[in-house]
Amino acid sequence: MKLFAKNRAEKLTGRQEALAGRIAARITRTQRRAADWLNGKTAGLPAKTWLLLLILFCSCFGAYCLYLLIAAFY
Repeated sequence: MKLFAKNRAEKLTGRQEALAGRIAARITRTQRRAADWLNGKTAGLPAKTWLLLLILFCSCFGAYCLYLLIAAFY
């Protein structure tokens, strides 16, 4: 019995490749639109605000990770 057998992936047909390409292009286009919109909304923020937001973001997730570590042992 093989515990970790190799998964033999089948080759995609031309039609499947084309569909995968269209799906990937649509995802990329949607991501680009969202990024452009967010950049437009935040273009006027000064550097100090960005620094404050970065510190706040890191502090929040750092506190949450610390909470998870503590909760794992108690």
